[in-house]
Amino acid sequence: MLNKLNLFGAVLTATSLVACAQAPAQLSPSSSAPRTLAEAYKMGATVKGSSLLLHGTYQGWSGCPSSAALTRSDWVIQTDAGCIFVTGGLPAGIVPPPSKVSNGMPVYINVKMGWDEVSKRPFASFK
Repeated sequence: MLNKLNLFGAVLTATSLVACAQAPAQLSPSSSAPRTLAEAYKMGATVKGSSLLLHGTYQGWSGCPSSAALTRSDWVIQTDAGCIFVTGGLPAGIVPPPSKVSNGMPVYINVKMGWDEVSKRPFASFK
């Protein structure tokens, strides 16, 4: 029994080593998925449903003319590529509006992009 367990362990180890030695699977980015906020804006309505990692600064209720606010509690993130309204929750550590104490704080968030059919502008959704 011990020899069978040792053999089984050797096979598992060898399999693990082979798996680690292989090149990692390359995830090919979807041609329809934006990589930046600028790309998301260029996509127009086709951006709806795309996921995007945003890195920027929290701007509270400062406004963003190029994006759509869906609710009165939406907030703005400013990135190198522009700004966008975010609907949903706030990142950890952010003091909610109307306080401005968190304005300018760096935020990194994964969002799902949406498209407002009325204003014809994008927005981001964060949980």
